[in-house]
Amino acid sequence: MNKLCISVLLAAVVLTSCNKKQSVTDYSEIEDPPTPPSFTVKFVIGEALIITPESESRAITGSTLGISDTIKTKEKSTVDIAYETSGIIRVSENSTLTIKELIGSSSKETSLTLPEGKITVTLSKLKEGKFKVTTPTMVAAVRGTTFMVQTSDKASQLTVLNGTVEAALSPSEAGGSDIKVTTALGEKVTINTKDIPKLVNKEKKLNAVKMKRAELVQAQTELKSIQDSNSELDTSVKKELSVVSPNAIQLSIDKIDKTAEMKDTSDEDAKRRAEEERRLRKEEEARRRAEEKKRRIEDAKENAITAPPI
Repeated sequence: MNKLCISVLLAAVVLTSCNKKQSVTDYSEIEDPPTPPSFTVKFVIGEALIITPESESRAITGSTLGISDTIKTKEKSTVDIAYETSGIIRVSENSTLTIKELIGSSSKETSLTLPEGKITVTLSKLKEGKFKVTTPTMVAAVRGTTFMVQTSDKASQLTVLNGTVEAALSPSEAGGSDIKVTTALGEKVTINTKDIPKLVNKEKKLNAVKMKRAELVQAQTELKSIQDSNSELDTSVKKELSVVSPNAIQLSIDKIDKTAEMKDTSDEDAKRRAEEERRLRKEEEARRRAEEKKRRIEDAKENAITAPPI
C-alpha cells in the first residue's frame, strides 16, 4: 500500500513538472510589442543639448532621443539626427526640436515641434502614418520627401526641395478653420504672425510661391553637406540626399536660368527693336528736314524770280 502511494505521488510530481515546462514554453512564444522608432545623433558641430524630462546632457554622436525629449543647438552649432535608418534631420544653429509622438507608441504618426530655429528633413517613403513638424503657426505633414522648416516669433516658412508637403495654419491659430495649401518642389509657404487674423477671416489666402535661385543653390549645398556626414542611412535615403533631391533642385535652377535667358533674349530683341525704331525715326526726321530745307530754297528762288525790279 505504501509503495502504491509513493508511485502515485511520483507520477503527480512528474506530471506537474511537465506542465510547468510546457507553460514556460508557451510564454516564450509570446512576441513583445513593437518598439517605437527613435532618433539617434549622427553628427555634431559645436555644442548642443539633449533635454529629457529627467535630465540634461550634451549631445554626442550615438545619443538617442525618444518621446518628450528635446535637442537644442547653440550659436554656430549643427546636429544631424537619424530617424532610424529611414530619414535624417539637420538641426541648424539656435534651434529647439522636441519629439512629441512616435509611430508605434499608440500613435499613427511621428510628430515633432519646432518652436524656434530651422531644420532640414529628408525621409524615405513611409510605409504607414505621417511625419509632421509643427511650429507655433504652421503644421507641415508628409509621408516621404525633402523639405525645410524654419520659424521665429515673426513668421514660419516651409520650403519644399522634393516631392510635395501639405502646409496648414496651426490648429491653435486657425480656430477650427481648415486653412492649408499643398506645396511642391521649388516652392515655399510663409505664414507671417501678423497675417494670421486675415488668413482666419479669409481676407488673405495661404499661397505657395516659387523659390529664388539663390535659395535653391543654398539648399542644394546644404543637402550635400548632410550626405557627406552620414553614411549609415538607408539606401533610399542616401539616394534621396545625393541624387533625387539635388537633381530635382538642379532642374528647378535650370528652369529659372532658362526663363531668365529667354527674358534676356526677349529683352535684347526688344532693345534691338527700340534701337531700330529710333534709327527709323531719325532717318524720317532727317528726310523731313531735308525736304523742308529744299522747299524753302525753291520758294526763295521762285520769289526772287517773280519779284519786280527796284
